[in-house]
Amino acid sequence: MISIIITTKNEENNIGNLLKSILTQESTHICNEIIIVDNFSNDKTKEISENFNDTRIKFYLVGGERSSQRNFGINSALSSYILYLDADMILPNNFLVDLKKSLLNLNDIKAFYIKERIR
Repeated sequence: MISIIITTKNEENNIGNLLKSILTQESTHICNEIIIVDNFSNDKTKEISENFNDTRIKFYLVGGERSSQRNFGINSALSSYILYLDADMILPNNFLVDLKKSLLNLNDIKAFYIKERIR
């Protein structure tokens, strides 16, 4: 299982697209939780996130630097595997399936980087 951590600050224009790309993955069961750590946005980031009505989405308000938000997310995560995403990202189809296959083929690797494709 994979916990996805998303740090946000005024991401109303992006968060919906990212959540949709996560929740419409071919095998959504691979992701057991989506932890959104928001730095007290003053837009509709929280409302948009909550409109998805998915019990895996957990929304927290935590200030400070992005690293503080990520650390909070990892300390809240239930899974052995953590995927950090920025709110302006969109996952391609089958991303989680491919990620799980890659993780199963790694031995003693503690972390790895997935190159971001910018369009």
